[in-house]
Amino acid sequence: MLGNVRLKTAMALMMCTGLATGACLITRAWASEPFPFDRELTMNARPMSGSKRLPTLEIAADGAAKVGLWCYDGKGQFIVVGDAVSFIPGEVMPASCSDEQKQRDNALLNEMMQVTAWKMTGEVLTLIGPRNLEYRINTN
Repeated sequence: MLGNVRLKTAMALMMCTGLATGACLITRAWASEPFPFDRELTMNARPMSGSKRLPTLEIAADGAAKVGLWCYDGKGQFIVVGDAVSFIPGEVMPASCSDEQKQRDNALLNEMMQVTAWKMTGEVLTLIGPRNLEYRINTN
């Protein structure tokens, strides 16, 4: 799967460079609430059996992201234009993970790459795709 991630990353970067320069700029021109840049977020989910860890996101003002999955940690890039968003995965840090954690990490990365839109409702960021992913802003 991580090989597929590299291929999809290269394809996404090619698509982005093919867009007009302005379309790749990070903006919130059409969004009703601002995208939660420079915030830490935790996925609205239950921990996996035997673990307390939940997936996390930390998205810088330029869209660079630190991504915590069920087991792995990684990097990526969010491109936000109005209410549209895309995620390009980057390097994933090696870790000792169970097969179940690896499968869930790969599935989550795949779901994140299929996200096409976003919305904020209070403290909850919803990444909209085939399966919506909800992340709550950390307030502690």
